[in-house]
Amino acid sequence: MAKQNPDKELLGQLGWSREDAAEFLRRWKELKQAAGDPSPKGKMAQKQLNEIFKSLGLKPRSSTIQGSRQHQDELRGMDAGRDVPPTPQWSEYFEAYLKSLGATP
Repeated sequence: MAKQNPDKELLGQLGWSREDAAEFLRRWKELKQAAGDPSPKGKMAQKQLNEIFKSLGLKPRSSTIQGSRQHQDELRGMDAGRDVPPTPQWSEYFEAYLKSLGATP
């Protein structure tokens, strides 16, 4: 919304004046700026911002799924993957299970 020329129809729907819109915009910018601060006050502002987003049906950015993030166990050289073979005592059962699914081990 441009400060000089706000949408009159939107202002009418909201029941706001130009000054109300300018005040809302000012407070919104302050909250967003404060939420970026790592201080306790900034964390409180981030929490408030997340609650506002939640009330609007939006989710904070941190809750989005961003593909696989496998972490390596660098100490033991292990990957956190799904292709880990079963232990020897379970391998026969695992192969029978895969065969029942029509998969090949």
